Amino acid sequence: MLINGDVTRIELDEGKPFKDVIAEVNLYLKSIGITHELFGEVTGWEEHPILGAMPERWQWIACYPVKGSSEGYYIHIDILFHNGTRTMFGLAKVWDWESACLRANAAAKILNDV
Repeated sequence: MLINGDVTRIELDEGKPFKDVIAEVNLYLKSIGITHELFGEVTGWEEHPILGAMPERWQWIACYPVKGSSEGYYIHIDILFHNGTRTMFGLAKVWDWESACLRANAAAKILNDV
């Protein structure tokens, strides 16, 4: 939801394309002063099949930083289901842990409406 050009909450309605969710997360990040190293949509990995849009049923949205296997840090946005499976649909890369935590916390805040 936009108020005066700022994202105040993100609607996670069934069928909403993940690319639209990611665009709104990035708009929120920009509104709080984070203007680079934003999220991109994950296009799919074998172990993370991509749905493309918000499913009918899901349990949680998780946003968390991880150390890259060769360099930098990544921030994942996952959707978790009742049966314990998950699908990553957003990803960002930064070069320091503090930046990773900042982005993960901001994304978690807006996606979980807190």
